[in-house]
Amino acid sequence: MGVQNESFLSKRLESVCARLRAHGHRVTPQRLAIMEFVFSSAQHPTAQQIYEALQARFPTMSLATVYKTLHLLEELEEVAVLGVEAEGARYDGAQPVPHAHLVCERCGAVVDAHEPAQQQDCLALVKKRGWLLRHWRLELLGLCPSCQSAPAQGQEPSTRADVAHAGGDQPY
Repeated sequence: MGVQNESFLSKRLESVCARLRAHGHRVTPQRLAIMEFVFSSAQHPTAQQIYEALQARFPTMSLATVYKTLHLLEELEEVAVLGVEAEGARYDGAQPVPHAHLVCERCGAVVDAHEPAQQQDCLALVKKRGWLLRHWRLELLGLCPSCQSAPAQGQEPSTRADVAHAGGDQPY
């Protein structure tokens, strides 16, 4: 992590800690480590992955502590929650502002997809239909380039009715 990124992370941690304290929450070393991990990760980790990464530093920390901290961060809108994993949600703390994600259904890779024009189209549709938007999440499911070129190992991508389209599994 570069000096500029370290400075940004440090300022962000200070700000979030102040907000937690203002809401009556303690800032423990475990909470601070969880925040630092999720804010600096580009990998969109699960709670389990965060727990395992910090277990050596905090052997008495429970998985419940990780979930509680992530829930607090979600309430403060400091993490975005992606509900794409069979084993649980993934968390985007590096870029908690709403944006699209590309999700591989085979390997689980998650990639940020910042396409402002398309996102503005979606938001315009919501406004046109008269909806009051409180939160939004856009997850595009499919196969990443690596999984497309690798032979399937008896594991086919999941099929979800909410993303089905007339073309079946054909790329768009």
